Amino acid sequence: MAERPIPPALMLLAGDPNRAADETLLAVLPQAKDAALQARLLGTLVARGHAAALATVVARFHDYDATLQQLILSHVNELFTGVRIAAGAAAFESRSAAMAIINRSDDARNAYLLADALRHPCARTRECAAGALHDMVARLVDRRAAGVAATDLPGLQQQTRHLVEAARGALSCWEVHLQPKALLAALWLIDWTEPDLQAKLAEPRTRIVHALETLLRRTPDARLAGFALRALAIPQVRTAAADAVAHAQDPALLRALLAQTWLLADAEIGRRCRWVRALPGLQQHWDGICTAAGETGPRAVRLLAASGVDREHKFALYRRGLQAEQPALARAVTWALVEDEHEATHELLALAGNHRDPGAARTATRELRRRRARRVLQSPAGGTAARSTAIPAETDLMATSGPVARRGPSASGGPAQATWWEQVWGRFDRLGPAEQATLRETLKAQRGPLLVRVRAKLADGDSATRLRGLQLARTLGLVSELAEQLYRLAHDANATVRSHAVGLLTELPGPTTLRILRDLLHDPDERVQANAIDALDALELTERVPQLEEKLSSPHNRVRANAIQALLRLQVSEAGSALLDMLEHASSAHRLSALWVVERLQLRTLLGRLETLAYGDPDVKVRRRAERILHGLTAGPGAPTPVVAGSKAAPTGRPRSPSREAPA
Repeated sequence: MAERPIPPALMLLAGDPNRAADETLLAVLPQAKDAALQARLLGTLVARGHAAALATVVARFHDYDATLQQLILSHVNELFTGVRIAAGAAAFESRSAAMAIINRSDDARNAYLLADALRHPCARTRECAAGALHDMVARLVDRRAAGVAATDLPGLQQQTRHLVEAARGALSCWEVHLQPKALLAALWLIDWTEPDLQAKLAEPRTRIVHALETLLRRTPDARLAGFALRALAIPQVRTAAADAVAHAQDPALLRALLAQTWLLADAEIGRRCRWVRALPGLQQHWDGICTAAGETGPRAVRLLAASGVDREHKFALYRRGLQAEQPALARAVTWALVEDEHEATHELLALAGNHRDPGAARTATRELRRRRARRVLQSPAGGTAARSTAIPAETDLMATSGPVARRGPSASGGPAQATWWEQVWGRFDRLGPAEQATLRETLKAQRGPLLVRVRAKLADGDSATRLRGLQLARTLGLVSELAEQLYRLAHDANATVRSHAVGLLTELPGPTTLRILRDLLHDPDERVQANAIDALDALELTERVPQLEEKLSSPHNRVRANAIQALLRLQVSEAGSALLDMLEHASSAHRLSALWVVERLQLRTLLGRLETLAYGDPDVKVRRRAERILHGLTAGPGAPTPVVAGSKAAPTGRPRSPSREAPA
């Protein structure tokens, strides 16, 4: 259908620069009964671009019918100037209309106008601004919880940034507006606004504590779960927070709380969770939790273990969890029992030792063995003798391990045996796998003093010493006992130390590791980013896909290649497209990294691309690498490999002229 033209009289007005023409168009706009004509008229006003006219369109928003209102909302980008002017107008109706447009169009770029309106002398304006901010943040939080496609992620991040700034502004001027809806919006974004809330609480005459307690004591919705757990570490509202967590019985709220249990890795929050004396909602839904797939069970165990629920109720739920035959739940219960030194856990550990899941059974059996050994050491009959043989001070503990024993000068200058620690520190990195195993067995009785010395090395001011300490921790299997030091070294000032620490985090699965790895995906050093990707992939975390998809466009070849490799294993189609683009990248470093992925995953569907690179790439290193991989893939049969979308497999067979040179 042809576009309906503007009547000739209005056409003359459209070309007239006089402001009176604007007034005429504005008067005709709501009178036009045809939607197409209204669109042309509004388009004409927007094209003329007179700020006063645009502000009038915005100010009259509430007077228009639903069709015209929707048309105005679709032009919110062009009406930016009008929205800004109307938001600061003298008339409340104009300000209200501007905020309604910001809210209904979900235009987060103008959210700062809502923060400004919260400081307005007019109480109705402040209330209107708080309502608009509340609605926009609610939609944002729900959208983030539902998940978005990778293509929509940049827009979501930009929207989040604008609304977070508005929420921070709302917190800073709380005493001016006192609007619970604005405070609630800021608490929904607590991941970003927590520093601002802490700063507000530190003010000497703040009036925000009562409002926080009121929101917590209401039946909180699922969006408030993150703040409820964080508030356990805030002395002023701790009691209200503990009540909110304890009385969470709504299934949606309970699921949201369990999703936030990674916060319990924070020492203060985990310790203050003891204020939660009962979890009736958790007990009520425990049977469903025990049969649920994924992380629901382990998260519930984490919350239960950290809470102040009495042991009788805890152990009853632990027993039902072990009987549910869910491997992930059984492992979580077993580790909770390991961390609880109470004697009543022995029976449950014995039950876990017979679990069908080998991980839970192995952990429980090892813990029972450790406890039995400790009781022997502490018994009156053999405690002193056992302790003296278990922790000698200056003897050659490595004499039985053959090649690792060595001699050194004594303090007086004569020959003497080196101490056991000197032997470990001096030779561990020169041992083969068999000798390392012998060393680990030899040092079992010295684990306590060994950990003390390794911790000292990891805290050394020299980065080379810290790096060597990490290598020793891996060699001797001490990673689990050094979790706190590894978390700290993952943020070390030295990039090499950080990258090695990240590699060890795969031995410490849990919420703290996940949070650190997510942060390190944005580390300034590409090696750290690449190792973080490998760690997320090795831990097989279900939440890793969106974070890894962001790295498919990384400017660093190693980071991009590691992300492609991880996502191809998960059959993510975008990774295949990224690999094909990388094989044709202008940088030879990117092409070499792409070839590394092809070789690691044995991608025979890319034989045609390999042949092109082997015989036509301008870089000799790329040609040699491609030729070597091509020869390896066509030399013999292999296992099926992921199919890369858009690739075309070449006929299997040997390349036309295999190279005899060493690969680059």
